[in-house]
Amino acid sequence: MTVKLFGKDDTTATYTSSANFFELEQYVAVASGTCTELHCHVMASKSGNVRMAVYADNSGAPGAMLGYTAATAITSGSERSVTIQLVSSFSMVYGTAYWIAFVTDTSALLGNTGDTGVIDYKSWAYGALPDPAGSGWTYLTTRNFIQSGWGTIDVTVNAPTATVSSQAYATTTTGGAKSSPPTATVSSQALAPSVQDIGRKLPAGCHRHQ
Repeated sequence: MTVKLFGKDDTTATYTSSANFFELEQYVAVASGTCTELHCHVMASKSGNVRMAVYADNSGAPGAMLGYTAATAITSGSERSVTIQLVSSFSMVYGTAYWIAFVTDTSALLGNTGDTGVIDYKSWAYGALPDPAGSGWTYLTTRNFIQSGWGTIDVTVNAPTATVSSQAYATTTTGGAKSSPPTATVSSQALAPSVQDIGRKLPAGCHRHQ
């Protein structure tokens, strides 16, 4: 089962990105886990290709590449969500900023101009994305892209604890009766997975791959 670890995919599309631009948007992880795939919304008037990647945050700017996808074909058609597997997965930490990046050779990826985000972009001929991300960005906060990173969430199993009382198990000197045996108390903490995320609840939108 995969869950959303970071990104924004619950907004309405109002514009389509342009071809041959290296665009990144910053998001904060809502859970700790292993990112294995990227989701994006597309709508293309003509078929083309997209490459995506995730970058670490470097003092508020995109830094080293953490993961990337292979070139993925986009067919022309109406709006839809596309899932693209990362070539290699990487670990994420709750509350940490990351950047999702993409470049296309056709106008395809969807965003919203009525929402806010933290975006860096620059002209970039379609092809492999660089590592590190580099410099020379134009910065804006007046739109966001409909994209997100998904994967498996970190789960910790907490075992119950037992405490033995200090009362000795011994024969008394009167009547040969024995005292009560030692007692053990088990904590109320259940043997169950504990999810590390906001409010210690799973993020909404879990889905299971068949």
